[in-house]
Amino acid sequence: DVRVEHAMSTSQTTCNTPSASGGDRRRDKGVLRVATLNARWLFLTSLTPTDPPAWPTLDVAREHATAVAETVSALDADVLVLQEVEDCATLDTLLELVGDDTYEAYLVKGTDTATRQQVALLTRVTPA
Repeated sequence: DVRVEHAMSTSQTTCNTPSASGGDRRRDKGVLRVATLNARWLFLTSLTPTDPPAWPTLDVAREHATAVAETVSALDADVLVLQEVEDCATLDTLLELVGDDTYEAYLVKGTDTATRQQVALLTRVTPA
């Protein structure tokens, strides 16, 4: 069993809890669009010069996050797996930038201590 919590800080290890009742927020219930996207260092809270990717400023990191959000919107996937996401707070920011309330976001913090990159899920179909 994985204990999941909605994360508002980088210290938490997981984001969101699937609802027991599930849910299907796809626009077309007859089609399931699945995609994957390497978000390339989608980091917004670790911006020190020694941390990869060492975005020089929060503004530059946010520009990158905005570009990722535009790509997410263009993909319009019902289930989207994102690689190289920093944490739950960054994932929450991405959802705000995407502006699509049909998505639920999930992330379980991995064990990669070298890069601290995580894998996340944006989905319109609530996991059971």
